[in-house]
Amino acid sequence: MNDTLGHGGGDDILIEFGKRLASVLRPTDTVARFGGDEFVILCENFGGVGDAEQLAARVVAVTAAPWDAQGWFMPVHVSIGFAVADSATTEPSALLRDADTAMYSAKNVPGSMSVQAPSRRAEPQ
Repeated sequence: MNDTLGHGGGDDILIEFGKRLASVLRPTDTVARFGGDEFVILCENFGGVGDAEQLAARVVAVTAAPWDAQGWFMPVHVSIGFAVADSATTEPSALLRDADTAMYSAKNVPGSMSVQAPSRRAEPQ
């Protein structure tokens, strides 16, 4: 985006992306820009991998709508990696590492998601 639209256009996409993410979250969830074009969503009290997959599907759907960046209409593809903890004692750094590993697995197929969970290996879906 930055190469085509400049940094201002890239920033516009990031701001809109953050708004779209927030629109599919529960009031108790937290979204934050982690760096560059990566975002982290913290969701407590999920029922497990199925709830995370449903959220990921909502994120993919909300990002599929057309993107207008300074008059340019362009596709934006997301790759979603998520990690599910089986315990409240799971270290945050371990969750981030697992989600990052899953995200890089998902990047093999733009618009896909991958999961890292205690009971399941990362598999692109």
